[in-house]
This record gives sequence, structure tokens and C-alpha cells, in this order.
Amino acid sequence: MGILLAFAPFVAFALVDRLVGPTEGLVAGALAAAVLVLRDRFGPRGQVKLLEAGTLLLFGGLALYAVLGGPAWSVIGVRLCVDAGLLAIVLATIAIGRPFTLQYARDQVAPEFWDQPEFIRVNTVISAAWALAFAVMVLAELALLTLAGAAAGHRHRRHRPRPGRRHQVHRLVSGPCQGGGAARRRRLDTAGKTSGCEVKPEQYFNSAKHSARMTGSLASRCCGPWPAWTSSSGSAPDNS
Repeated sequence: MGILLAFAPFVAFALVDRLVGPTEGLVAGALAAAVLVLRDRFGPRGQVKLLEAGTLLLFGGLALYAVLGGPAWSVIGVRLCVDAGLLAIVLATIAIGRPFTLQYARDQVAPEFWDQPEFIRVNTVISAAWALAFAVMVLAELALLTLAGAAAGHRHRRHRPRPGRRHQVHRLVSGPCQGGGAARRRRLDTAGKTSGCEVKPEQYFNSAKHSARMTGSLASRCCGPWPAWTSSSGSAPDNS
């Protein structure tokens, strides 16, 4: 029961984080950890357990950073920080030769078993199993965070306009009449004639004659020769 109660700050963080927000969840976890530390300090044995002290430092530090720094972290990001901190605490207790389950196990057995190598070895194995479970959680949250970042980057690339596309469309729509001044000056001929978009009246006339000639040729192929009264002058026949 004691070891399950030690995870109460993490339960409080998860509940408040889901209902309110990550910063409030971190504050709730820090308050719950402080209550556990005060209970151990002023309890019958007067000894603060390593897991509970590390939990208070973890939630207290993250809550202080969230309040003062105002980070824009995601739900998965803040949970990753909490679970990674818990994994670090458990690994640290194993590294110093005092696995975190050892203190809770001593509350359940007689004092003559506390320092036996077999008793310590069993608790080391149990703490390592907890560490493995926490490591799986951290890896899963890290994978989710990576996939979320990759998906966000893919959406950003899809909606980002391609460089030069607007300029190409503008050139296709505007045509040669919107050319730059340098390009228009290069099109000036030696006789001083106008160039670029300025078109003389006789150019319109010649273009119209060419279009009429092409239209008449196509019509004669499809519908036979033109009636006799049509001529190049464009006048109707005299019915008198």
C-alpha cells in the first residue's frame, strides 16, 4: 500500500492535466508530493523516502519552470518530462545501491532482514522491473511526440506556396505586354520603330486581312467555293 501511495503525485498530475491543463497538473503533483514528504518526515520513523523526495523535486522544478518560463509544450511533451524524470529517479536509486522499493519493503519485514544481501538483491530486481516499465512509457511517448512533429512539418510543407509560382502565373497571364523596361529597350530596332506592346494601325489591318484569308480558305474546303457575289471588295451583287 505504501509504494502505491508514493505514486499519488503522478495520479494527481494526470487527472488535473486532463481536466485543467499541464501547468496546473504539475502544481497539483508538487503539492501531493509535499504532503507525502511531510507525512514521512513527521511520521513514526521520521525518514523521508527517496522516491517521494525525488518526486517532490521533479514536480516542484517542472511547476516552477512552467509558471515562470511559460513554455509552449504539448500534452505529450509534459508527460514525457514527468515520466522521464520518474525513470531517472528510479535508475538513480538503483545506481547508488538503494533501490526505491527497499524502503517500502523494510516497512513490511523484521529489521533483521533489512541488510541481508538476498533481500537487497530481490528489491534491486523489483526496482529494475519498475524501471523497465517506465522506460517503455518514455519510449512510447517519445515516439508519439516525434510522429506528431513529423505530421505537423508535413502539413506545413503542403500548405507552403512554392517559390516562383506566383511569378510564373503572372508572366503567363500578363503576356509580353508587361515586360520590363530593359527587355523592351532591347527590342527597339535601328530604324527607331516602336516595339513591345505598341502596335501600329497597319499591323492591325494586315492581321485582319490574314485572318479573313485563312477563314475563307478553311470555309471553302469544308463548304465548297464561295458564292460568286462575294469578292475581295466585300460588296454585295447588283440585283438590277
